[in-house]
Amino acid sequence: MSITLNDISKLKTIFLVKDEFFNYMDKLMKELETIRQEQILTPSHADLSNLEERVEKIEQQLFPSN
Repeated sequence: MSITLNDISKLKTIFLVKDEFFNYMDKLMKELETIRQEQILTPSHADLSNLEERVEKIEQQLFPSN
């Protein structure tokens, strides 16, 4: 049994689809990596709340009349 032109055509289609899939997955993984990096750099709500409390305490010590 030998490989026919029809077989070759089918194989090309399979590899093309596979290549498109991996290209799409590469883009998707890059987006996921970017999102994770942004999350690391973005302070959480708890961090911001804690920072506000600390600033208020410092302001009270620096400006007791306010």
